[in-house]
Amino acid sequence: MTDAPADAEHLTATLRVLLGYNVPIRRASSLDTALGSLAEHQPAHVFIVEMGCPSTDAESSTAELRRAGYAGPVIVVCNDSSLAARTRLITGGANDVIHKDDLCSARIAEAFGRAIKPGKK
Repeated sequence: MTDAPADAEHLTATLRVLLGYNVPIRRASSLDTALGSLAEHQPAHVFIVEMGCPSTDAESSTAELRRAGYAGPVIVVCNDSSLAARTRLITGGANDVIHKDDLCSARIAEAFGRAIKPGKK
């Protein structure tokens, strides 16, 4: 899910070039649309990119993804990566949190590497 097309393109380029993944982007205008897409496509990995939204939106989105049965990695990109926000997001089911201003290829690769278990591409 993303509200920032340039950042979504940066994510996919990083995953393709640095890690060898060919990742399709599916944009969702609402959480219900995203959940429907997850059910239909069964992706292996999810990035929640909420550039202008508070971390509580990402927190509720992550929790809803988990309640819907999605067990794969979830990496959140948001504008609040304070210790309190990170703790809430990780406790709520996110595997990692990246601050929107720290969205660089190295940070994406690090977060992805921590979220993905070896051999689970």
